[in-house]
Amino acid sequence: MRKTKIITLFLLFILLSSTITVASAFSVNELKIEVQENGDAITSAKYSLSWWETFLLWIRGIFGEEGKQIESIIENQLGRDVSSFKIEKDGTVSFVINDYTGTVDREEGTWYYTKFYLSDAACKEINLCTVFVIFPDGFIYRFNRELPNIKHLEDENLAKLYLEAKITKGIYEAIYCQYEESQIGKATGDFIAKTDIEFINMIATSPIPYSEFLSLINLAKDFKTDMEEYNKILDNMMAASYTWGEILGQRIGFSNDVKNMAELKEEKINLIYSITSNDEISYESRESLKQELIDNLEIQKELIPKIRGSAFDVSISGTDPLNVKEIKQYFNEIFKNTRKLADTDLKYVEQGLTTLKEGK
Repeated sequence: MRKTKIITLFLLFILLSSTITVASAFSVNELKIEVQENGDAITSAKYSLSWWETFLLWIRGIFGEEGKQIESIIENQLGRDVSSFKIEKDGTVSFVINDYTGTVDREEGTWYYTKFYLSDAACKEINLCTVFVIFPDGFIYRFNRELPNIKHLEDENLAKLYLEAKITKGIYEAIYCQYEESQIGKATGDFIAKTDIEFINMIATSPIPYSEFLSLINLAKDFKTDMEEYNKILDNMMAASYTWGEILGQRIGFSNDVKNMAELKEEKINLIYSITSNDEISYESRESLKQELIDNLEIQKELIPKIRGSAFDVSISGTDPLNVKEIKQYFNEIFKNTRKLADTDLKYVEQGLTTLKEGK
């Protein structure tokens, strides 16, 4: 009986071996590539399988083949061997891509360049979703459904400014959406879309020790929590509209200042990206972009105190109805966090200005 079972499983294994294909083995939901100074890349991937693919790999697992199958698929898609391969039961794999990047020294500094990429067809075959590439200076590139060739100028100071802008841009946009559109209950979806919690979590778990970002990361999560709480009190639209109008009248210019700050952060992100990823522009052009970045930060330095000064608490009267008190308390929480954001953000802006001016 035991021999019959073994023979049956063996025949089933042979049969299924011919049905499982490289292209259909798994979907990569998230890929994180951490570039090392020696050019290798420590890589992890979160993958998912259909029930049929899970069954096929389970059969292979009986024969100790599951991990080898996944490893073979990865090597086939990357077009190169990987080392230190590990597979976990929670749907993650980790491995090292050897010789992923090279470096070249130029007048402006050290450039990293990746030595391979995934074609559009390869990305579709493995249903590649979110990709994070982290360089030794802490710079994080994010791609959706692609893994292109990357060229990166190493600069720890610009990396910090870039990540700070990526966090705060979303928060400022969320504040603007919430403040402007709360009277008609539209801000919820906008807030969730604007604050990129996935990217923020990647910063928080980055191997680069950016502990100073914890205050911004916590603020982003606080705003998200506040938004979820506000959903509970949006039922009384008339009270929300009346209270919102009262608050709006007290803070002329606040929403425009916040909107302008979000736009400055977007410009800052684009400037830093151009400086650190475009190796074809001249040294002089790169220095000109740095001056634009300094000008951007100077405007931020003037605008942040204005935003903070407008984010004062709403007065709550003892005669206010309960639903109005709830709305005012909610906005007071938003304004309190806005003041915290302004204090923290001003520190980064001033540090960035000092660093950039010293480097000129």
